[in-house]
Amino acid sequence: MMDNKNKRSLGSILLIIFRIVLILFAAFIIFVFIEFKDELLTVSSVKEIIPLDSEKAYPVYSIDIHGNYYMENFIKKGGVNSTEDLVSFLTKEMSRGYYELDKDSISPGGCSSFTAENKKGERIFARNYDMDAKSPIALVHTKPSDGRYESISTVNLEYLGFDKDGITSFFDRFVSNAAAYLPMDGMNEKGLGISIHMSHQGPGDKNNPTDQRSEKFDVTSTSMMRLILDRASNVEEAVEICKNIDLHDDIGYSFHYIVCDESGNSAVLQWVNGTDSIDTDGSKRELIVTYQKDRNDFITSDNYRILTNFITLDYYNDSDKLSGLDRFQILENKLSPVNGVIKDEKEAMDLLKQVSSKRDSSKNYDHTLYSVVYNLSNKTLNLVPNENYDDEDMIISYKLGDWNILLVVFKIQIN
Repeated sequence: MMDNKNKRSLGSILLIIFRIVLILFAAFIIFVFIEFKDELLTVSSVKEIIPLDSEKAYPVYSIDIHGNYYMENFIKKGGVNSTEDLVSFLTKEMSRGYYELDKDSISPGGCSSFTAENKKGERIFARNYDMDAKSPIALVHTKPSDGRYESISTVNLEYLGFDKDGITSFFDRFVSNAAAYLPMDGMNEKGLGISIHMSHQGPGDKNNPTDQRSEKFDVTSTSMMRLILDRASNVEEAVEICKNIDLHDDIGYSFHYIVCDESGNSAVLQWVNGTDSIDTDGSKRELIVTYQKDRNDFITSDNYRILTNFITLDYYNDSDKLSGLDRFQILENKLSPVNGVIKDEKEAMDLLKQVSSKRDSSKNYDHTLYSVVYNLSNKTLNLVPNENYDDEDMIISYKLGDWNILLVVFKIQIN
């Protein structure tokens, strides 16, 4: 039988062991917090704005990305030249190798964008994002710690591996740190806006991705947009970034972009090599910039610009390949008579409704995943998920700069 002295000795040893374990645990917690401070702050920021409702919408979230999301290492690395390379970069840098993202990227979609001016003289940038399937989306806020530009962007969370249930676990929240590199469209604090659109390029039914190989800085489709939102204050600076990169669209499709700013300037960014009948080698494509002042069959005014899913140059040998021409023409017929001057954001959303997937002439896509209207002058956005245009409770509004204090429903009724 153990005497009292031995009992006291054993108790002291157990107390010392407990204290050591407690200290080690506390040290571990402190290490994790210091090491993953920005990621954990992002995790805590994830908020569900609109819950899953199979009759109305899949979930909509807001995510506040903290820190600089390792952009300095992205630059130092020389960028990435494929989705796999981007996944490896995010796995190593953002998670220290503790998780791995799915090797998914942008899927093909049929989208419509336009720029315009409202009656107050403010610049409007509006965009529909059409897809064959519904998925959760997020409004992603970034304010880089290196002093680059604050921005807000819309992300399709399907590209992070999320299904209709959306973000359901701590792990899902941690993975959402990668959303910074997957903007589909966005606006920064300088009033610069950008969106990505699928472009049909190549002979016949083939789609040949752009895959430049000129030894410039390497980017994928969405990481290029992240660079522009972070570092371009106007269209000219955005174009300069694009002139100094090699673009890699590595998922079997190619993409083009519209970029605009609060001055009213805009440009369409397209990578081509001749006409579609010979444009089979994505490594030989070169950037063609169609500026505000340029004119062709699809550009008739300085005050507005429209982009859907076909190259707006003398490119196609078969007019039947002008994908999204019907949507383009609907917007053109509305904007041309008024030279791109519309009443307000409500009218801009109504125009998006008229080219959404539920319109009578729609043929290609099952869903308009979201419609978003950016006011580049006052840095606001209004977003409607899944074509709920007539439900005022489904219209979300944010103002860049007031991210942490403003979340209101934009009380409008779409005609």
